[in-house]
Amino acid sequence: MLCAGNERREGRVKHIHLSFDALAQLAHVGWGAMLVFILALLFLPWWAAALLVAAAGAIKEFVVEPFIEDPSTQGSALRDFLFWCLGVAVAVIVLLLRRYGVSLSVKG
Repeated sequence: MLCAGNERREGRVKHIHLSFDALAQLAHVGWGAMLVFILALLFLPWWAAALLVAAAGAIKEFVVEPFIEDPSTQGSALRDFLFWCLGVAVAVIVLLLRRYGVSLSVKG
């Protein structure tokens, strides 16, 4: 649930505050990473997947979205693209760590 601030009760966070923009940027990071993972794990080398997803993000943000987004919700295309690229970078790092045998599992 989204609300105007964090409310604590008994040491637990009751609600988490996320603005519309923060949620949108989190989605850009997630989509960038997810698409690289899918392409790299199923079809392409990691570098080709990263380049393809970065190019698709550039086309999406700078060519397509100015025509389809509502001006009231449209943010900065450059900022959206940079968060998209952040997701690509995260996926590339994880894929390279996995390729060179670094374990990413969390032991609890």
